[in-house]
Amino acid sequence: MHSTIRALMQWTLLTLTMCAPPPSPMPPAPGTSGWVDFQRPADKSFQSRWNTMTGNCMNSTAWQELEAGLKGMLGEDAPHAVNVYTTTSTQLVVNLTNPNALTWPPDVTVEGYDITQRDLGSGHSTVISSRSLAGLLRGVLRFLILVRSATPGLDTTYTESSYPSTPLRVWDLWDNQDESVERGYGGKSVFQWSQLPKMYDRYTTYARMLASLGINAIVWDNVNACGNDNQHILESSVIQSFTPLVSLFLDYGIYSMLTPCYTSPQTIGNATTNDPEDDAVKAFWANKAKELSTTWPSGAFRGFLIKADCEGEPGPGRYNRTELEGANLMGRALDPVGAIVIWRAFSHPPQKSMDQALYQFEQFYGWNGKTDDNVVLQTKNGPFDFQVREPVHSLFANLTNVSLILEFEVTQEYLGQSKHLAHLPSQWEYYLSFDTCFGGTCNRTLGEVVSGTLSDERKKYSGIAGVSNLGSDFDWTGGAFSLANAYGYGRLAWNPAVGAKTVTREWLNAMFDGSDNASLQEVEDMMLSSWIAYENYTSSLGWGFSCSMDHYTMEPSIRNGIAINASKTHIGYNRGIPNAFGATYPAPLAKRLLAPESTPEELLLCFHNVPYNYTLSSGLSVLEFIIESHRVGAVNAQGFVDRWSSLKGQINLDVYRGNVSHDDITTQLQQGATDAQTFNSTVVDFILSQIHSSPSPPPPSPPNPPGPSPFSGFNKFPNAFCKMGTVPGALLAEKTGLSLQQCHDLCTGFGSKCACFDYNGQLCRAKTVHDPVHSSDFTSYVRQNATLI
Repeated sequence: MHSTIRALMQWTLLTLTMCAPPPSPMPPAPGTSGWVDFQRPADKSFQSRWNTMTGNCMNSTAWQELEAGLKGMLGEDAPHAVNVYTTTSTQLVVNLTNPNALTWPPDVTVEGYDITQRDLGSGHSTVISSRSLAGLLRGVLRFLILVRSATPGLDTTYTESSYPSTPLRVWDLWDNQDESVERGYGGKSVFQWSQLPKMYDRYTTYARMLASLGINAIVWDNVNACGNDNQHILESSVIQSFTPLVSLFLDYGIYSMLTPCYTSPQTIGNATTNDPEDDAVKAFWANKAKELSTTWPSGAFRGFLIKADCEGEPGPGRYNRTELEGANLMGRALDPVGAIVIWRAFSHPPQKSMDQALYQFEQFYGWNGKTDDNVVLQTKNGPFDFQVREPVHSLFANLTNVSLILEFEVTQEYLGQSKHLAHLPSQWEYYLSFDTCFGGTCNRTLGEVVSGTLSDERKKYSGIAGVSNLGSDFDWTGGAFSLANAYGYGRLAWNPAVGAKTVTREWLNAMFDGSDNASLQEVEDMMLSSWIAYENYTSSLGWGFSCSMDHYTMEPSIRNGIAINASKTHIGYNRGIPNAFGATYPAPLAKRLLAPESTPEELLLCFHNVPYNYTLSSGLSVLEFIIESHRVGAVNAQGFVDRWSSLKGQINLDVYRGNVSHDDITTQLQQGATDAQTFNSTVVDFILSQIHSSPSPPPPSPPNPPGPSPFSGFNKFPNAFCKMGTVPGALLAEKTGLSLQQCHDLCTGFGSKCACFDYNGQLCRAKTVHDPVHSSDFTSYVRQNATLI
């Protein structure tokens, strides 16, 4: 009897368990609110500074943020809202001065804000005003940060007029739909994509953080868009699920973009190809653009970011189309809904023996003046891959008639992966202030180039993009000081002239308010010196890559042929010679880079292969500098540990709510310092091993043999090396599985008949031209009719 009842109970329990709904997903772990933590008490001196507050936009997100923020920081002493302006007491006023102002295309004249002081009768008003709702929200969040930071005179004398220098300030997520984050070191994605449209509070904190920095666009998914479940991003159910998230960020003045997989017309649609010239493919992209613009709130969808024909990602090259053709065709699909395409200008050469810097330049130099108005080229700050220091990409100096976006990597992929103190605003300040000699005229910085103001017609979609470093960890980034990189990126993207020192102190004041000023100064000094320290113990004098394939540990031996070029007697890469990458800059800058003595020493080994006994301005030889700088860098990393340890009890860490302690940060800094010493030893030992090796290898060959022009890809071979389909002519031969050299040989086998050969790593074509061209005129013919690699 008892066994029967027990069996019945077990069966009933099993049945109930099987029928029960699955457990509810856990919400994202709460995290620090960082510099927008407006729920901790502010400095007591700010109590009762303003009696009332009013404005003409009391239903806006800006007003809601102001009310909640002041109440959170000032409690019962927060000003109470009234519907009238007063002239007899102190009042906080929030005014929208142009309710009909449009912010798309991005308009820097309406996106900013003003904080002013006005005496009215016997009263005084602090006024926050803007010509747009997005600008007003930014002004309010800026004001709240100033309260958080106990800014002197905020209710009496403080004024600020702040307008962005760049039209687009983009936050690029490399988050995957499976919630992993490529090159992320702060946990999984903050966003639980599979749970959308369910929303969580941390999403609002994310939007608030970005809005406070003036970010006005976000790309929601990884540029490697065809894996990790990202390939489903354009399915209608996924688009619909994003709606509340997109709506939230639009309320915070942030437009939404996606990176679609280039094969979506086939995998999601009904197309039989992904050829961008195919009518069904064109219809697919146009229909998806319309679906996004109508499903999401009006004005939320603003375009696609595309990574194509690079690192395994498909693109137009698979269908014998150029990237320029693909970009313009995508732009035309997006244009009817007021959206843009941002095309990522990053690629690797088909052979490791080719210089990546020169290869990239030749891939995209031909775009100048050939893009549609809504086509934007996004280029990394340098031609390699976010190394600790690179030369500013020469594309920024030469593409005078293309909308350009500068791409920074906020996540520390190659700079210690959040295990090291590496404060990147110092690096970005270096790049943004670099004189590009844009279009042949010097005293034109990179910051000015991406403002879009230097061209004859302002490039309204120019700007700066940052690869996100935010994740699900409590501190967002996995590194105690790495969150400052997100803050610094946003502030410098808004206005490069603010400078690294200012944004660093702003972040410290907002994060660790109430701390001893001398202690904060010590931390500021640590942070501002950390980029150079990291450079010193990893990669001196601009040679670039030293790391292993994990992009963290040092393994210079695997990078020697493509970057360091350390031999028994010489070190460095010969890019500062005619026909090499150094010659692609405008003449005034190229002249400097073509001579070792006039090349900036921090970039010497990027452009020149010099003997180890080459003397630097310090009087040290190159070898002596490498050894000493690596030693000093490692010593400085250990110094960060000691300096931070000495500040225990002097830094207010309330922003971490007890989840991160002073000792936790010390432990993290110690890990970085220990690894820094290993990095130092590994790199220096490798170079010394090359010097002591035998026999002496020959010096590295120039990346390209001399030719008639530093910019033309056909210098490399007797016949032109052109992109698919750009030279009109008859097909002589078509083969697959050939190397670049074999493709060239196939072409030259036809003698003077072959005018041009195409090669994209998969397909080789040899072609004639429609009209016979005399060999002496061939160069000019190709210049007029071909897009050269």
